[in-house]
Amino acid sequence: MLGLIHIWGNLPSIKLIHPESFLHGRNSNYVREFLEKNYTETSGMETVKLPIRALLEIVESGGKHIDIAIMTKDQGLRLLEESEVEEIVVGIEAEKAVAEAAKQGPPKDS
Repeated sequence: MLGLIHIWGNLPSIKLIHPESFLHGRNSNYVREFLEKNYTETSGMETVKLPIRALLEIVESGGKHIDIAIMTKDQGLRLLEESEVEEIVVGIEAEKAVAEAAKQGPPKDS
């Protein structure tokens, strides 16, 4: 486990959990399925994009209602600023737009 990135959750009724097989809350099944379906080995900030993508599937107002904390061996626990989350959200939405445009193909001439 050393040197690897893990996602942890903290619940009032449980001290600390590693959610490889546990998510809690409304739409948790959908989020779990999304994470399982879209997981790939990544590192750095690319790893943060996957849970944000999953949350964007169920959150209506973009990054305004998403809080992300990153824990690293070197820097400890750090809560991302709203501007950092919004920057990642904008990047994800741009990637979605490019993928959608690629699916539709080149524009047709009239």
